[in-house]
Amino acid sequence: MSNQPALRLRGLTKTYRSGLRRRRETVLGKVDLDLGAGQVVGLVGPNGSGKSTLLRIAAGVERPSAGEVSLFGRPVSDPHARRRLGYLPEGSPFPGTVRARSMLEFLGAARGLTSSDRRARTRELFDCVGLSGAADKRLGRFSKGMLRRFGLAQAFLLNEGVVLLDEPMDGLDARGFSAFAALMDRARRAGVAVVLCSHGLGEILQHCDEMVVLIEGGIRAQGAPRALGDGQRVRLEIEGLSPETRSELGDWLERRGARVLAEEPGSDLLLGLYERLVKQER
Repeated sequence: MSNQPALRLRGLTKTYRSGLRRRRETVLGKVDLDLGAGQVVGLVGPNGSGKSTLLRIAAGVERPSAGEVSLFGRPVSDPHARRRLGYLPEGSPFPGTVRARSMLEFLGAARGLTSSDRRARTRELFDCVGLSGAADKRLGRFSKGMLRRFGLAQAFLLNEGVVLLDEPMDGLDARGFSAFAALMDRARRAGVAVVLCSHGLGEILQHCDEMVVLIEGGIRAQGAPRALGDGQRVRLEIEGLSPETRSELGDWLERRGARVLAEEPGSDLLLGLYERLVKQER
């Protein structure tokens, strides 16, 4: 069992019938993918490429037209296998009448956690995502950013298994960026396997070991994120240069046939800004 991939997709196909003539439309076509324990894979692709459909099928929420999904060697339909799965969909499908603490503890029970472990894990996660002061509020009273942070907490409820994240940064507030980075770091150290679907290349470069490019329902490229570029465009992060020196550097590059297409603060600087904002809000 230990040699089994954390997540395995084989021949995954999904078709729908649409239009007046009920023509069959292929959303996913024979997708194969293995995800090892502790591996973080970034799933990218244009809108309509099948990313969300792939994650829904991998989570057992939707059935494939053909193919198989297994978690640690067991079919995703097996309840024992799904207990080791965390999933964050694009929306926030949590009942607004339920209090946040009760919802998270209920999900912990569904995944086999003991009563004491549920309480401890709930406290730990709410502290991490900045919801300790709102744990007894009903989810319907949460802002969009708070709901997204709650969604992250429930996805990372276990310290093992597989986590599927569909656009986790969408709707995330300032405090959520810091929480997301902390959760991803903890998951990596615990050996949790993660599939991160995102439109943001920054998140893929920062968190993922491998990138999978999905186009028109099929995997078109797969490999280390920095190795998939064409070599013609790179991003450099440089510190310690004055505005005058940066201008001179731009002139030097242009004289050698290159162009500076954009200039923006480095991602580490932005993360530091978010962390400072979080500390100010506490």
